[in-house]
Amino acid sequence: MIDECLDYFTNKPVFNRILEGLTQKYKSLDKIGGVVKLSKLKDQDIEDLEGFFQKSYHNKKTVSISAKSFEKALKNTKFEEINLKDILLAFNDGFIESKKEEKEKITNAREEFFLELITEYKNTFSFKYLEYVYEQKNSDYYLILRKFNKNKNGAKIYIKNILDALNNLPIHNDIFESLPFFAAKVTKDPHYFDFNKEGYTLLRRALLFYLNEDEIKESNINNKKKHEREYLFYKYNICIDSLSNSILIYNIDGFVKGEEHSGMQGFNKMKEAYNITLDSISNLTEVSCKNKEVFVVENPSVFSELIKEENISVICVSGFVNISGFALLDKIIKSGSKIYYAGDFDPEGLIISDILKREYKDKLEFLNMDVKSYKKSISNVILSEKRLKGLNSVISKELQPVKNYMIDVKKAAYQEKLIFEYISFIRNK
Repeated sequence: MIDECLDYFTNKPVFNRILEGLTQKYKSLDKIGGVVKLSKLKDQDIEDLEGFFQKSYHNKKTVSISAKSFEKALKNTKFEEINLKDILLAFNDGFIESKKEEKEKITNAREEFFLELITEYKNTFSFKYLEYVYEQKNSDYYLILRKFNKNKNGAKIYIKNILDALNNLPIHNDIFESLPFFAAKVTKDPHYFDFNKEGYTLLRRALLFYLNEDEIKESNINNKKKHEREYLFYKYNICIDSLSNSILIYNIDGFVKGEEHSGMQGFNKMKEAYNITLDSISNLTEVSCKNKEVFVVENPSVFSELIKEENISVICVSGFVNISGFALLDKIIKSGSKIYYAGDFDPEGLIISDILKREYKDKLEFLNMDVKSYKKSISNVILSEKRLKGLNSVISKELQPVKNYMIDVKKAAYQEKLIFEYISFIRNK
C-alpha cells in the first residue's frame, strides 16, 4: 500500500514539492509539522491540489500547505491507514534525519572516535597528551575535528601518526635521529613532519605540551623561529639540520663512550678554533672544558682575541644562539662546568643574554654586562625606538639596570672595547 501511495504522490509534480518541503520542515523541527508555501503553480498543479484537499485554489498566487492539513486530507482517501511520517520515510528511501538527530549522531561519532583512541593508547607515553586534548577541548582538539569532519579515516591516520611519533621519540632510547629518518620510521613518509606540513604542526604542539612552553623562551621564539623549532625537536633527540648547523669553539674536549674524540683532540693539540656541527655534538656522550669553565662571547672578533690566552675554553655564538650552541652548552652544564657570557650592549645583545640566563640560570654568570661596562664601551650608534621595544622581553634581574640605562641613553655599545677587561678577568681568576 505504501508503494502505491508514494506512486500516487510522486507522479504529480506539485506533491513532490510538498513532500520535499515537509521533509525539510521535519529536519528543522525534529517532528512532523510546519507549512510549505507553493508559488508559480500550473493549472495541472491547481487541479491536483483541489482533487486531494477538496478545496478551491484558483486565483491564488501562493498556496500554503500545512502538515496538519495534509494528514487530514489523507484520512479521506484510500490511504487513510498510512501516516505522513511513513510517506516521508518512503519518499526519502527509508531514511530521514532531523538536524538535531544529525548533530547528535556527529557528536556521538566524535566521542566514539576519541574514546577508541584513548582505549588504544591508554598505557603509552602519548596518553597524557591525548587525554589533555580530549578533556580541555583546546585548539589541538578542534584541529583534529576539522580533519575528522572531512574524512574520518584520514583523521584517524593523522592522529595515530602523531601519537605513534610521541611513543617512538628517540629520547626514549637515548639516541639521536634525523627528522626525515624519524618520520619515515613512524609514518613511512620521510617528509611527513616537514615544516609547514600538517603532521609537523600537531607534533610540534604535542612536544610543546610535554616540554612545557616556559622552556622555549618567548624572546627566542619571537626572534628566531627556526632556532626555536630546532631546539624543541632537539630536546627529544630529533635533529632537523645536523650537518649545516654548527658553532665556533676552541679548546673543548669531547668523548664518545669514554673514548676521546680524535677530531676535537687534533684541533686542540694544534690550538686551532673550528666549527663543530650538531651531528658531531649529538654523538658526544661527554664534554670537558678547561678549569671546568667556558667563556662564551657574541662576536667572532672578541673570540679571536680570547683564544690567544692559555688553557681556556671559548665559544662564539655569532649572534642569536642556534641549536648547536644550545646542544653544546647543555652538555657543558651536564659535565659540571660553568658558563661565563659576554655580549654586545644593544637590544639584540641583551635579548641573547637574557635567553641564555633564563635557560641556564645560576650555571651562567655574566661577564662585564653591567652599567659601568656599558658606559665604558658606548658608541655613537643611536638605537631606534623599534629596536628598543625589543627590550620588553628582557626579564633577567641581572640585566635590568643596564636595560633601563640603555632605554634612557638610546645608544649601542660593543664588546670589542671590553676585550682587555675580559682578559684581565681570565688572568686574575
